[in-house]
Formats: sequence, structure tokens, C-alpha cells
Amino acid sequence: MSTKQVLIISPNELFREGLQRILKLVPDLSLAGADASLAEAEQLIREKAVDIILIEQNGNHANDAEEISQLLGLPGENLQVIALSLENMQMQNYQRQQIPSATMQSFMKAIEGG
Repeated sequence: MSTKQVLIISPNELFREGLQRILKLVPDLSLAGADASLAEAEQLIREKAVDIILIEQNGNHANDAEEISQLLGLPGENLQVIALSLENMQMQNYQRQQIPSATMQSFMKAIEGG
């Protein structure tokens, strides 16, 4: 299995750092970067072949939907967008799956492509 490039987008520095620590434990994943906003991440997304984007949902559903739509429109044959919410412990995997009660196990399964 080849190494997948992961990008984290979250305005919450603690959230970004926590995900970075978790990702370091997964051998087939490599951190492409971590940015506070989609605007900051766009250049990195275009420069690197990002496979997975982890984005924190901020609770503003209209804004979240717009950002996810932008991400899904980016180049990348197998681009996967995983939206995480700390507020209600939800995870939405934009391979058209919704996981209403996200756990660490379901998160690891999603980023490992299972």
C-alpha cells in the first residue's frame, strides 16, 4: 500500500495538533500540512498530491457545505474529504458515507480507506 498524503484544516490549533499526533501513529499516512482555513490550505492542496483532507466542521452548515463543495471540486482522482465535528462527535466521509456516532475506530477505518 502506498503512503497517503493527509491535510488537516481547522481553525482550532489544539484540534490540528491532536490529529497530527494520531496520524503519526498510522504507518501508511504522511502529513502534507495543517492549516487554519481553506483559504490558507488552497495553495498547499494545489502543490501537493493530497489524498485525504480532514476538515473540522464549524457548526455553520451553509459555510461547511460550501467549503466541502469547494474541496470536492479540487483535482485529485481519489480525493477523500472527511469532515469532523467536535460539537456533536459526528464524522462525515465524503465518499458519500455519514457516520452519526463517530468513534476513534470509525475514524481510523475511514482514513485507512476501509
